[in-house]
Amino acid sequence: LDLLAPTARHLGEMWENDLCTFTEVTLGLGVLRKLLGAVFGPLETEVPVRDAARRVLLASIASEQHSFGLGMVADFFRKAGWDVAAEAPGSAEALAAQTGQEWFAVAGLTLSTDEGIGPLALAIRAIRQASCNPIIGIMVGGPVFTARPELALLVGADLTAPDAEQAVLRAEGLRVLMSILPNRR
Repeated sequence: LDLLAPTARHLGEMWENDLCTFTEVTLGLGVLRKLLGAVFGPLETEVPVRDAARRVLLASIASEQHSFGLGMVADFFRKAGWDVAAEAPGSAEALAAQTGQEWFAVAGLTLSTDEGIGPLALAIRAIRQASCNPIIGIMVGGPVFTARPELALLVGADLTAPDAEQAVLRAEGLRVLMSILPNRR
């Protein structure tokens, strides 16, 4: 796990710097996905949800193009027994609408570049205002927060996690913590 996410980031950087083609990046990510399955087993198999309150929305904002990390995080949540809604990149309005229509204990948002900090902060505010769960916990992750975890609080998130395993552990703690805190609206 410590090598897969940085390798995926490196592939993305190589593509952004025109050092490899989109096809090469896609093939490389496919190999990483197979390695992930070989090391951790079939993560994509559904595990029965143990608790209806363990629902997580995982998404990126509309400008994001990277999905490997988000898919890996979704797999880890499923393996841990969470009910996962993994969404394609969406606008702040779309994410807020979804959390207004469906109950989630946690929303996890990913960001790969600094350009998305403003839109991510807007999305977090919109989710908090619209969510049918008034104490929804919000996590952020991705290369931006791996490099500068302190940005999580600046965009309005409750926490960040450096990898998929930690994301699941921290989400569980956040879910419990949010349930004992007063309404945040």
